[in-house]
Amino acid sequence: MVAMMTTKSAEEWRTENRSPPVVIVTIIATTLSTTLMIFRFISRRMASSSFSAWDLSNAVLLLGYGGAFMTSICGILATTKGFGRHLAFVAGHGTLEELLLINFIAEQSYLVGITAIKISILLFYRRIFTWKKHVIAIYVCMGMAVTWLLVFEVTCLTTCHPINLWWKNLLACKNPHADFVASAATNSAIDLAILSIPIWVISQLGLKKTQKLSAAGLFCTGGLVIFASIGRMVALIQTSMIDITYGYVPAATWSIAEINLAVVSACLPFLQPLTLRVWGGVKSQITSRSRRSSMGLNFRCSYPPDPYPPPYRNSNEKCSSDGDRESRGDDDMKRICPSEGESFTVVEGNADRSYTPPLQDPEAAYIKVETSVSMEIERSSQAWQGKWEKWDQV
Repeated sequence: MVAMMTTKSAEEWRTENRSPPVVIVTIIATTLSTTLMIFRFISRRMASSSFSAWDLSNAVLLLGYGGAFMTSICGILATTKGFGRHLAFVAGHGTLEELLLINFIAEQSYLVGITAIKISILLFYRRIFTWKKHVIAIYVCMGMAVTWLLVFEVTCLTTCHPINLWWKNLLACKNPHADFVASAATNSAIDLAILSIPIWVISQLGLKKTQKLSAAGLFCTGGLVIFASIGRMVALIQTSMIDITYGYVPAATWSIAEINLAVVSACLPFLQPLTLRVWGGVKSQITSRSRRSSMGLNFRCSYPPDPYPPPYRNSNEKCSSDGDRESRGDDDMKRICPSEGESFTVVEGNADRSYTPPLQDPEAAYIKVETSVSMEIERSSQAWQGKWEKWDQV
């Protein structure tokens, strides 16, 4: 600190203030994440008249948003206690202990919030990716995220003992800076693992390169989170605890940006206009084309009657002279007759409700790929000719 003082005048040391960027980034990031959270739940509510939309993924995301919001609030409060100014200035004004206590609360909010957002995203993946190897990868990432939280919560409790050293005498703790860097590095690694899951799934679809890039774009908004996560890690590596109230400003700014961008990333796939735009051109080699609402995946397959008895209610029906018609029931079945006298069978379901209707020949037809907007069917029997059609939700 003495060496730093020699390069700056007393006036520069007293007036330097890095807090404005913290305030600006916090306001923008929090406004964006809050707006998308509202849009997400409005979309879910409009798509469903029941409270089934408030599933586990949404509940966990609410916890994550709470952590993000608390982290942002702490960032604003910290600037009122001298965060962004040099340590000597803050200590001279008697607000250092309050500032470090706010920092401790922000760190706990960040750890819980960022983990909850990761779990929420993975729960969403679990509903739309059904291959066993993908499910295993999802659960592995969940385990990594929970383990990360537990390890660094325990580290937080043991680095400073008693715990109030975090805000009463941080320099007496056991190198908390190393813990911060380790937390940031492992957090970035977990983010990369989570982002790789949808890219892995899309890479296995028989699509053209441009179509794969378009499809991956919906999920790769998480790349912004990884960018912020890496930025946070680099900022921590370049920072020391000699002048903590001034030097930690870039890392804190990246932390606030990262956790709010994570909320944004978790909300975007549920916004129907964006989803339809991104996926509108993805048609080739995907036999299933559905319209994804924020409630979930609704799909329908109509095909000539199978020789096997249908296991579901009113699945075979002759069209009347009225032509096209619809029939809706409690089982969310929908039938549309394209022309008079044509008989066909309908299979429907909703992936977000974890409902997949029974197929007439399970050994001959099975779901190969299921996503929020597409389903590819693979048949071992050429006798079954399927035709998937796009339709609005029941």
